[in-house]
Amino acid sequence: MPLPRSATDHPLQSTWQGVWAILAAVILVSAGLFVGAAPASAATYTFKGVVKGKLTATATATALGDVWVGAYTNDDQASYVAGAWSAADGSYSFTVPAAGSYKLWTTCSSGPCSATYAGEWNADKSSSYGSTPVAVTDAAPTTTYNPQLEAFASMSGRVTNKAGQPLTAVSVSASPSGGGQVSSTKPDANGYFTLSKIPPNQAYISVRDESGQHLYLEQYWNGTATVDSYTAATVPSGVTWTNVNFVLKDETLLEATVTDPAGAPIADVGYIPWVYNDATGAWDGPQMGPLTSDAQGKIYWRMAVGKKYKLCVSDTVYEGAPRDKRYKPECYNNTPTKDTATVLTATAPGQRVKFTMQLDEAGLSLAPGKPYVYGSAQAGQTLTVDPGAWGPAPVALAYQWQRSKDGTELQDIAGATATTYVPTAADAGYDIWAKVSGTKAGYAPHYDTVHAGKSGADAVTASKPFTILGTPSAGNTLTVDHGTLNPAPDFGPYYDWFVNGVPDYRSNGRTFLLQASDAGKKVTARLSVHDWPLQPYYGQASVTVATAALSSPVPTVSGTAKVGSVLTAVPGAWGPAPVTLAYQWFRGSTAISGATAQTYKLVAADKGSAIKVRVTGTKTAYTTLARYSAATALIG
Repeated sequence: MPLPRSATDHPLQSTWQGVWAILAAVILVSAGLFVGAAPASAATYTFKGVVKGKLTATATATALGDVWVGAYTNDDQASYVAGAWSAADGSYSFTVPAAGSYKLWTTCSSGPCSATYAGEWNADKSSSYGSTPVAVTDAAPTTTYNPQLEAFASMSGRVTNKAGQPLTAVSVSASPSGGGQVSSTKPDANGYFTLSKIPPNQAYISVRDESGQHLYLEQYWNGTATVDSYTAATVPSGVTWTNVNFVLKDETLLEATVTDPAGAPIADVGYIPWVYNDATGAWDGPQMGPLTSDAQGKIYWRMAVGKKYKLCVSDTVYEGAPRDKRYKPECYNNTPTKDTATVLTATAPGQRVKFTMQLDEAGLSLAPGKPYVYGSAQAGQTLTVDPGAWGPAPVALAYQWQRSKDGTELQDIAGATATTYVPTAADAGYDIWAKVSGTKAGYAPHYDTVHAGKSGADAVTASKPFTILGTPSAGNTLTVDHGTLNPAPDFGPYYDWFVNGVPDYRSNGRTFLLQASDAGKKVTARLSVHDWPLQPYYGQASVTVATAALSSPVPTVSGTAKVGSVLTAVPGAWGPAPVTLAYQWFRGSTAISGATAQTYKLVAADKGSAIKVRVTGTKTAYTTLARYSAATALIG
């Protein structure tokens, strides 16, 4: 939506912006973007009414001037169409370019109005999602819409712990239950706070621990009292709550510290907290991840009193800050697997179960690539995995295609160890995966697994193979071609571009402009389209950008062909300048060790041999070129 401005400087108050509004309307109508788009001879479609504001639940609503009322498209984007600012008596009127249903947004411009009243979408909604559209039709081209803004609420009080100590490392916030702008504040040194601009109608008003140590449970205000459960409060217009005291309870918590052999904390170590399922007898993992230790090596996990837990760590998450070393997996207490791990239990509310896990080194840390699978998982079609760029080169890579069904563990597909795999009829109903493993002497091995789709299931398709069109040389534009996607995605499609395996953010569209620095490099385009419940579409193609050619003459050698004399290589003019030149002198066809300067002093070993020089030119985005001089006369 447009940022609200005062009536005097709103864009539609100026002549030029009026012209642009008319042009935009013409474009929208011609594109058929509105339901019931009307021909040029149709009636004028108008929204009008009076804007009022209500300071309290019992107050009489009064007219509000300088308030924006705008119409927006009736879709997820809620794109701006037209609008107007209210006059001093609250009245407004504006036209839209076509009949149809619109979402309407009302908000104050600035000053006391914006500090007092909350903006709203029609039907008292805080965001465009879920707001009820308002229509203008050929039968009723004028619709009266009288929005009424509600005043913000406020709250004051104090935040303490159960010992009565003031808490300051917390946030007090109010967020509209339907989404929208959040209001927040922090207590002072004595725990006192005042929270203003609480959105009216329905809001979640809460206090949350922000110490980073998970010390306290969050607490909510239900409109009359503080409660521990996630609860929305009904917020009357302009209500003022005072002496609201939040008393936060200690969090019942597992707190582990992960360290290296020297006792230093390790950040970004992956972990899985297992909890015993009393009903099934199984140890269940979390439905989220990856979970990692924080910058202080801390792991926090909320516990329920009396429940059984186990904790296992595995240093296989490579998405944080780069690290020199990797560490061996371990479960508490110093056991290799979950089955033999020590059971952890909190016996009282507010208990913190604390311990340290010291990990052994596994080796240096690889820099793994990000594998990507493209192609079709349907029987008879080809899937290809691109391993991404692994380092430090060289890294030995191995491939294994796998499959799973209904959430079962991945099973290797016999013989499927190449970068490509062609699913068979036996794979129908299975999810297909590609596993890429990297190994290097002295480094901890690593593998990554990427989903390729479900074989035999309906999927998003493209009408043509995924290719890159255009001349791959600097200054030219590459264009992705895959024909038509079916079904067409609701958003995008958005493309990812890579240069030598590294993401390049010059474009997220179908085209990519090549520059001189791309010469000699591999440029890759990828497209991932998801439209649940269909299986996704994954496309990839690559081209190598051509390098330009250097120009150079044949070098010559000046000087006397006699032992003790100095020979000089004359390279001539290389271009386009500047070009970096390197030299190597030869005795016959054998390179002379250490003779890499532009000059060379003849020695006794050269007597009776012919001498020549090789000049090598290098320049970014150009092909390296080597030229040889003619041989000298035999050295006397």
